[in-house]
Amino acid sequence: MRGSYDVVINSRRLQYKFTIRRNVTIIRGQSATGKTTLVEMIRDCNENGIDSGITISCDKEYSERKLAGYAGEALCLY
Repeated sequence: MRGSYDVVINSRRLQYKFTIRRNVTIIRGQSATGKTTLVEMIRDCNENGIDSGITISCDKEYSERKLAGYAGEALCLY
């Protein structure tokens, strides 16, 4: 992956905005800050499409976000 890509994920209640700068992105943080919610929103959008009520927009076309793993306080997406 070259460059960086802005990503926006929306539901009726939440909005996440972040920039991906690498092939592997690690999401980490304190408890109860929304890491699992973010991953669940991405998974729900991938599984249910427009019926999920979640939209994902990105500077670059994407096909599928895969949940790589969960270890303690870190979620990895690739």
